[in-house]
Amino acid sequence: MRSTFYVLFSLVALTVICANTFVHAQTGSKKIGLKDVAKRARLPFKIGTAVNFYGQKDKSGPYGPGILAGTNSDAVRDAAHEAILNRDFNLIQTGNEMKMSGIWKGVKRDEAGKLAAVCDFGNIKLMADYAIPRKLSLRGHVIVYNAFYQLPQSLFNIDWSKQTAALKPEFTPEDLRDALHSYVSQVVHETLVTNAIARKKHRTRKLFIAWDVVNEAVENDDSSNGANGFRYPKNDAWHDAGPKGVGGDNSGYDYVSDVFKWTEEEMQSRIALKAEGIAEADRFSLYYNDFSGEWNPKKWEAMKNLVKHIKETGGRVDGMGFQTHLLANKGDVSTFQLDKSIQETIALGLRFSITECDFRIKFDSKEGTLEQQRAWQAQNYADTVKLCKRYSKSCDLLQVWGFLDDGSWIPSVFAGWGEATLYTGWNSLQNDYVAKEGKDGNGAAYSAFSNALRGK
Repeated sequence: MRSTFYVLFSLVALTVICANTFVHAQTGSKKIGLKDVAKRARLPFKIGTAVNFYGQKDKSGPYGPGILAGTNSDAVRDAAHEAILNRDFNLIQTGNEMKMSGIWKGVKRDEAGKLAAVCDFGNIKLMADYAIPRKLSLRGHVIVYNAFYQLPQSLFNIDWSKQTAALKPEFTPEDLRDALHSYVSQVVHETLVTNAIARKKHRTRKLFIAWDVVNEAVENDDSSNGANGFRYPKNDAWHDAGPKGVGGDNSGYDYVSDVFKWTEEEMQSRIALKAEGIAEADRFSLYYNDFSGEWNPKKWEAMKNLVKHIKETGGRVDGMGFQTHLLANKGDVSTFQLDKSIQETIALGLRFSITECDFRIKFDSKEGTLEQQRAWQAQNYADTVKLCKRYSKSCDLLQVWGFLDDGSWIPSVFAGWGEATLYTGWNSLQNDYVAKEGKDGNGAAYSAFSNALRGK
């Protein structure tokens, strides 16, 4: 009798477990993620997001989740973040961890006496280890950047109060050029090796699909008046401290033409050697990435001139990255300038990506109420998706700069602005982050994005 009872009890328990599993699966299946919506629509471009390695509280207070466990991590919120990431996105890139300060750790003289960069590629390995089992593609950001806080402190003296940098007196402009060349070559080599290992060991089609080779190297105002049709930004330490006259710019060092040339030369050389398993399949796209080309005709003209200059001086550039950090606006995004900029990018023989998309809302705006701005924001996201679809044969990526309002860079940089992303901050009632789908006054950014992918 006892054995019969245990058999019956086990059968009932198994039935309940199976039923609950089925209900859970059915419930989970109701929400189709953005990447699968794009796949069903047969769109060729990736749906990406920027991520941080470790969660932390930002200046505005809320906890911003990370993808790795750290000393200040909130495991519950990190898990909720990861669930959304895995459902909605098929590509990630770091916001800061693979910029120069995350990799360039020192300098040394090589056997020939040339100055070389000392690199630590632990962050690239961490990204690969995270992405491979989750079948995520990766995008590198950024090989060379002029922001003072990203410059190698082994090469420059940084004045944090003035936000400027100067080459250390023990180094010459040629030392700077040699060290930069060394750094670029090492990053390219490490990326190719990482792609080769992922392809051969894990059967990953291509892990790193692209790098932003250079970021924000064009002056934002009156920028097309320089030596080569563009001007480097004020206080760009690479330009100011490097050897003058390179690339025809007598006002400073035309490092962009060098960097793109070196990147392609290193890629070609490593592929030709066929060492370490590196093959043509491991090649990644080379991008120039910048802001304001979406709306500022003068800035866009300078960005075009920079790309033309790269090609004219023997460099290779495959794509233009439009950051698309914009205000929620009642106009159609395509009328801002972006449609024209994309068309002209394609005419130059380049591909394009939307690389850092968000649309911020002003809380005390005289332009529109919060409700109005949220409606504009939804339309702005939809318009951007539609542009990627319109030119889908030339589009590599549609990427948001983080998908949660918690941890967004906007409140800490633009006081009085926020709500720039597709998801709300932490909802303590639902114990989760909530997609903006036109409910509870949260706006409809997510549903507008998703519907635009569907063609609605």
